[in-house]
Amino acid sequence: MENSEYNILLDLILDIRQEMTDLFQSGFATVHDASIKHIRNFSDVSERYGLHTLSQMLLSLAELIEMRRHSTAFDDSKIMDVMCRICKYIEICQRRIRYENILENYSNLNDKNTNN
Repeated sequence: MENSEYNILLDLILDIRQEMTDLFQSGFATVHDASIKHIRNFSDVSERYGLHTLSQMLLSLAELIEMRRHSTAFDDSKIMDVMCRICKYIEICQRRIRYENILENYSNLNDKNTNN
């Protein structure tokens, strides 16, 4: 993977993380349509980048939020559970992306030193 690919993936992960932070801070009672649309979009993009588990979790979150909007007795712990799993997954992805980037940079540096 090239540096630009790492940066694109890392940017996606950070954008999803920010959306989770915004959602957590605003609460679940008044989630805007735009937020749900962002979450669904992030799900689609995650799927295209091969992050199938993240994509499914985001889709599940969007569906739970929509169900929450139409229920007076909805258990928010379901939403919190999915959000916590997403946040943990994102943390693992960030570490892995950075690790892979460092390995590639180190490998490229060694290749350059070997050729000189």
